[in-house]
Amino acid sequence: MLKEHKYTSKYLMMLMGSASMALCLGSPAYSQEAQTDETEEAAAIEAPETDEDVSVQERVVVTGSRINRSTFSSISPVQIITTDFAREIGLVNSADILQSSTAASGTQIDDTFQGFVLDNGPGSSTLDLRGLGAGRSLILINGRRFAPIGVEGAPANPSVNLIPSSFIQSYEILLDGASSVYGSDAVAGVVNAIIRKDYDGFEFGGRVNNPQHGGGEEFNFYGSWGKQFDKGYIAVAADFERSNRIKLSQRDWSKDCEKLAEITESGEVRSIDLSTDFTYPGMGTSSCEYFPLGGRISIGTNPVDNGSIYFTPGSTNTGIPNFSESAQYSVLYDGDGDGFADFSFYDYTSNGVARDRDADMFSQQEQVSFMAQADYNIVILGDATVYGEAFYFDRDTEAESVQGQIFPSVPAGNPFNPCNPNGLTGVDCGAAVTDYLFSPEGAVTYNNFIATYGLPPEFLDALFGTQIVPGPVGAIPVTPVVGIDGDRDNVRSSLAQLRLVGGIKGDLDFVDYGSLSNWSYDASFSYSRSDGSSTRSGVREDRLDASLLTSTIVPGTSTVVCGVDTNGDGIPDGKLADGTPCVPVNFFADSVLGSPVGDFATEAERNYLFGDRTFKTVYEQLIFSAFATGDLFDLPGG
Repeated sequence: MLKEHKYTSKYLMMLMGSASMALCLGSPAYSQEAQTDETEEAAAIEAPETDEDVSVQERVVVTGSRINRSTFSSISPVQIITTDFAREIGLVNSADILQSSTAASGTQIDDTFQGFVLDNGPGSSTLDLRGLGAGRSLILINGRRFAPIGVEGAPANPSVNLIPSSFIQSYEILLDGASSVYGSDAVAGVVNAIIRKDYDGFEFGGRVNNPQHGGGEEFNFYGSWGKQFDKGYIAVAADFERSNRIKLSQRDWSKDCEKLAEITESGEVRSIDLSTDFTYPGMGTSSCEYFPLGGRISIGTNPVDNGSIYFTPGSTNTGIPNFSESAQYSVLYDGDGDGFADFSFYDYTSNGVARDRDADMFSQQEQVSFMAQADYNIVILGDATVYGEAFYFDRDTEAESVQGQIFPSVPAGNPFNPCNPNGLTGVDCGAAVTDYLFSPEGAVTYNNFIATYGLPPEFLDALFGTQIVPGPVGAIPVTPVVGIDGDRDNVRSSLAQLRLVGGIKGDLDFVDYGSLSNWSYDASFSYSRSDGSSTRSGVREDRLDASLLTSTIVPGTSTVVCGVDTNGDGIPDGKLADGTPCVPVNFFADSVLGSPVGDFATEAERNYLFGDRTFKTVYEQLIFSAFATGDLFDLPGG
């Protein structure tokens, strides 16, 4: 199955503003009111005055403004994180650096969110500033928008883990909103990744991170070449990253079963293991690491409305062979009369089972990235500089999530339905429940209904809208609630992005009238194309429905067939409409219901049902931006 989405966005920005020039170095940037002596000294060193007064200061635009500045001051607070500083504290990945910043709050989406439905889909990491959501947090590269990327959902945000840290000099994080400058997606703030420009000659490097407890090994190797000229520079770089998966079972704090825990004021951790003290008939007490049970079925059609009943091979307290109940309408099913329910829902939940511990805490990822950038001063057009940037990112992710459940509705006439008296092993579930409640074994449970409500059965029937003693009802539909090994607990995704930028910037020397001075311009275009694809393996709903709805017993035999009936004899031909062989599927086999995560009884059933679901998402973005900035006039305050 292939689903494709394509998004295209175009922006046209023509911005005019007034400004003085600014240069922002260090961490954090300082406000004008709180500028320190050290900052003023640094500015003086950066642009020393001479007798001839011919020094030229570099003019840059601080994140959050279009205004050129010539000092270290910034109107808005800007946090600056250098990659060298981040490495010193053990943060290398761009997503880790930004999501660990003080400006990030709320839920930060990263590769630990496996099995969840996300806007950007699997493999993406987004940034949420000030808890206002990733859609209100703008990401820039060298002051220009970083295009969204994703798959499966409706990708509207960039993935910050695509930018290799080896390409980056620093991150500028604007701690205020800047919607008046950048638009509504900058309400929460702005992050600007500043790409290195100091390449000169060949440079190679790498790092290996090997966690103490195994799993999660990280490898990063990069190389670059650059050349600085009198009027410009050129640089190319490549980066390779790989991180291995960490499973829940590989860490002490996540490998055990689910626990209730609290921390005392003194820091003591007190916990109760939810997996202990569950006693199974004839099995004793067992940890959920070795859960012997887990499957259940739901009977939700009047007049038999028992909710979930549990697969208890060899025993029953409902009269339905191999199935038992814990309670109905707050009345315990207590066959042995000890005052406790014979079975508990918690004995059959799949929470914390051993299979869940094989899920990924961190997924396996591999990325290759390439970059080329250059600029050159062409002297003309106001001492103009032409510049260009090219980036290519490609990230592949493989992840296994916690096992989910599947609960198909099995029709009343399905041959494997345990509530189909005309099936292979089914019974009339209404008659079975009635016979049980009127038997010596079920008398305690039946009397509990009467004693609990103090009403005769006919009033209870009217009260609950069903029949406590249903009597024969014939075949009724049933819903199994099971987990199938390998069903939608996996994903393989690939995210690739091409980004091209070109532009020209220079001075507007002819704008020099009265107080109008120091005007400059910058015009650029950027084109980005993001391609996302993902593949999930699991049960195909179309084939599942075809098998469950058309399965029939061949008259006079115990053979079950399914598919379309082309000759009109009432017996399916064993093939689907497209000619594919149809395989009858038994969702009530011991192998399916006998554990929280089961599997089909035959390889033919698995091969018939399992398939890959593939998604593709393409996002193209074209932006043209042009603005001019300079001094208009002096205000009374200077």
